Amino acid sequence: ATIISNFTGGIDGQDLTLAFADTGTSLNRTNCYLAASATFTAAQYATLNLVSYSGKWYEIKRTTNNG
Repeated sequence: ATIISNFTGGIDGQDLTLAFADTGTSLNRTNCYLAASATFTAAQYATLNLVSYSGKWYEIKRTTNNG
């Protein structure tokens, strides 16, 4: 399992897209603000799109398992 707890070095407006190959990854909310204010646990083939603003990352879109 992999837990991502912090993204560093982003600039305002930067877009970050994460693509997951399996269910072994999750993101907690150290500097990441997610829909439903919950930890994100990846599904196989899921994606998560974030945008940086003032040193924090905000969820703008996610997809679920389209396997």
